[in-house]
Amino acid sequence: GAWLHDGRLRVSGRRHLADALIVTGDTYADARLDVYAYATSGQPLGVVLRYGEQGYYLLRLHVAASNTQPKAVLYLVTPTGEIQLNESRAWSGYTPAKWYHISATAKGATLSVSIDGADLITHTDDTLASGRFGLYATADGTAKFDNFRLVQP
Repeated sequence: GAWLHDGRLRVSGRRHLADALIVTGDTYADARLDVYAYATSGQPLGVVLRYGEQGYYLLRLHVAASNTQPKAVLYLVTPTGEIQLNESRAWSGYTPAKWYHISATAKGATLSVSIDGADLITHTDDTLASGRFGLYATADGTAKFDNFRLVQP
């Protein structure tokens, strides 16, 4: 589906469950990504840090549900698969049709994530030193992103 609608980034479609990424054209080492995210379908959404040929870091956020699965998970995605690095069981997940402020920082080997100002995940991993930053959604869900901002220290 289209990524831009009424001045907001949006991914929507009904094909099949597949990852959809949009990343910056430039490469950064240390940066903080701030964005507002909104989902209506209950499918995962999130952000991408340090995307490149060797892989990328992915924060995947899940809808609030009664199961015991973590609702915020940080992965290292490489050409050979995903490796779960860390998770937050403290966050109960997102509620559809509500905006959330995601802030994700990569500084040196430290990756940190907060939602609406609450710290969720801090993890140390030196696999990827730089790359592109961006957004993640699934192709069969509906997600909107607004006020994307990338800040370098």
